[in-house]
Formats: sequence, C-alpha cells, structure tokens
Amino acid sequence: MLRTMTALAAHISIGDLAARSGVATSALRFYESRGLIRSVRTDGNQRRYARAALRRVAFIRAAQQVGLSLDEIRTALTTAVPTDDGWYAERVGVYTAGRAPTAPTYSSRPTLLEQRDLTPL
Repeated sequence: MLRTMTALAAHISIGDLAARSGVATSALRFYESRGLIRSVRTDGNQRRYARAALRRVAFIRAAQQVGLSLDEIRTALTTAVPTDDGWYAERVGVYTAGRAPTAPTYSSRPTLLEQRDLTPL
C-alpha cells in the first residue's frame, strides 16, 4: 500500500489515467486483471498507477489496433517496452557521462509483427 505523500505524488489515480489515456476505467481494471498494467493501493484502497502506465496503455492500444492478442501484448510488454526503472536510469547515466543516448533495441517486437505477418510500410 502507498503510505507516504512522496510515493502518492509519483502515482496517478485511475480516473486521471483514464482521462489522459482515453481508455475507460473499466478497461484499465480489465488490463490490470490480465497483468498488462499494475497499480498499488492507498490506505483507503484506491488504485494508484505509476506514470509509466500511460506509456503501457498507449502501447496496448496501438498493439490492439494492429491485431495483436492480449497474450501477445503481455509478452511484448515484459520484453519490449522500456520501464521507468532501468531504461530511464540508463538514459540519465548516458547523458551525465556526456554521450548522446542510443535508441533502445527491441528484438521481440519485430518477431511478434512477423508472426502476424504485419510488416511496417
């Protein structure tokens, strides 16, 4: 559960996530039940989502539009989408070292697209 104000400030409510992503709160709860996004609970049992959930929801919507199943999307999310933890720290480390960041590589995304015979235009 979220217990500190600092931790609470780093998270957004389900209503805010719905408004910012354009996805219904019921869909967000469904995504959470399927393991596509995660929330933490406040002392009052309210869901709070990390800001990175906005990127995950955008990825989920885009993947659904190209025809990927939720199972395929879950696989891609576990292997292909940067998270705040490692990816951001890596980028900041690159900037502080005075070097320009390189684009992250995602080996699983083309594989999923190839499996569905969806080659980029």
